[in-house]
Amino acid sequence: MLSAEAHDSEYHGAALAALVVGIAPKNYRSSPEIQNDLRLLREYLDRYYEKESLSNRVALLWASAKLPGLIDFDRQGIPAQRASQ
Repeated sequence: MLSAEAHDSEYHGAALAALVVGIAPKNYRSSPEIQNDLRLLREYLDRYYEKESLSNRVALLWASAKLPGLIDFDRQGIPAQRASQ
């Protein structure tokens, strides 16, 4: 079977989904109905992060700017001391 998608399309799409949640109204992202799905999304993005291309890591970094707590500060390149300020 021939596929037109890149091998890392799923991860990129997941990072963009996180971005969309991050730019949605705050009451949506904090609603109880999506918390389990959001947890699964975070786990997926974290689990495969190390294996992803630079462009996918940038997409995740972009999403993390809009969705607090998406990735830890070490992965963002922000020292923990600075992050607490």
